[in-house]
Amino acid sequence: MKPICAGGRIPNLATAQEYIDAVTEAGFRAAGSHDLTDRVRRTWSIAIRRFVQRLFQERRYRYFLFDRTIRNRVFAFTVVRIWLAYQIGTIRYRIFRFDKK
Repeated sequence: MKPICAGGRIPNLATAQEYIDAVTEAGFRAAGSHDLTDRVRRTWSIAIRRFVQRLFQERRYRYFLFDRTIRNRVFAFTVVRIWLAYQIGTIRYRIFRFDKK
C-alpha cells in the first residue's frame, strides 16, 4: 500500500477497523457499513483504458507521461497499482454509518 499512497498523494489508507476505532474514540457508535467495491472497481480499468487510448491519440499525454520534470506523472503509474489492489481485494470501497452515542 505504501507505493499507492506515495504515488497517489494519499497520506494514509486505514483498514475498516482502524476507521471504526477512530470514530468510536471520537464518541460515535458504529451503526453499519456497506461495501461498494463491486460498484466502483470498474472505474480504474476505465481510467487506464482511456489514458492508454489518449497516449496514442494525443501528444500531450505522451509528453506528460515521459517528461521527468513533471512530478505528478507518477499518478499515471499508480492508477495501475490501484486497479490491481481492487482486483485482488487489497483495497475496498466502503461507506460507514455512525450514530452519536
